[in-house]
Amino acid sequence: MYPMEETMSELYTIDIFHMFQDELFQNTAYKVIVTNEDDDWVVYAVHRIKGSGSKVREIVVDKSSNHVRCSCKMFECARIPCRHMLAYFSRMQIDDLPNEYILRRWTKSAKAMRVRDDLGSGIKEICDTSLLERRNKLFQLASTLIDEAMVTEDGTEFVEELLSSGHKKLCDMKKVCQDGEGSVIKVPIIRDHGFKEPLQVRAKGCGKRLKGGKEKAAKKARHCHSCGLTGQSHDKRNCPKLLNTSSQNARLNDEDDYVNDLSC
Repeated sequence: MYPMEETMSELYTIDIFHMFQDELFQNTAYKVIVTNEDDDWVVYAVHRIKGSGSKVREIVVDKSSNHVRCSCKMFECARIPCRHMLAYFSRMQIDDLPNEYILRRWTKSAKAMRVRDDLGSGIKEICDTSLLERRNKLFQLASTLIDEAMVTEDGTEFVEELLSSGHKKLCDMKKVCQDGEGSVIKVPIIRDHGFKEPLQVRAKGCGKRLKGGKEKAAKKARHCHSCGLTGQSHDKRNCPKLLNTSSQNARLNDEDDYVNDLSC
């Protein structure tokens, strides 16, 4: 429907384009009115045409740089122009989205224009022809060739031999370039790193060690606090030594009582 929609469908990835497309469709429901203007800034009020309860947003435009900023802060957060900014662009009859509002990370060529360096760690830019354009060109040519060759068996065999020989030549070219006679774009080298198992640490709050059935069944040796022996079948309550002492004391008390009775 819109020239901006068609342009961004070719630049944005599919998920980001769907988000942008929703904001682009919503901008038709908003009205842009100038509320304040001076030598440096222009302030616009953006609100829905229908619906009095909707929140009014403010668009601030810098006259010197034509930079547009919205009070909803969607572009600063999601890095996608909001419906209020798009409503302003529509009012100004701007059909193409300015480059400063197109974040490169959301475009289809974001990965194609960046490669790893020779060590496979850093990232450097490709300053010449875009890899994405070359890739699309080769895909289109190969697709056309395969569609024409698959109709007959002779054509299929011819294309198979052609692709095999071409792959062999590319391998030879790559080998020559790696020997130092040419220059190629390096790809990251995946190295396997050996990792050791981490040390087991008892974390705080893990609790005490759980005892097994045998440990629970094993009883602690009984200790008598009266006679001081350990491993006996008695304790202080039924210690034989204490019982003998008690019986002797009782017998002595009985004898004293008997003597006192005679004296009386």
